[in-house]
Amino acid sequence: MVLNSHHPVFPLDQHNAYNDAELVDLVSSYDNVVAWLNGHNHAGNYGFTGGTHFIRASGTL
Repeated sequence: MVLNSHHPVFPLDQHNAYNDAELVDLVSSYDNVVAWLNGHNHAGNYGFTGGTHFIRASGTL
């Protein structure tokens, strides 16, 4: 399963959702979630924890 969201949750960043740690814990408790895709911060980012890839798409013109 791939989840989509506007706000990032991992890795730690000033642009993350206010409840980022709770969401990472919840997502990590399911072994069928392979990725969390989001935007919001146009710089892009990547993290991997709990068996899940957290991918923040970078902004493009």
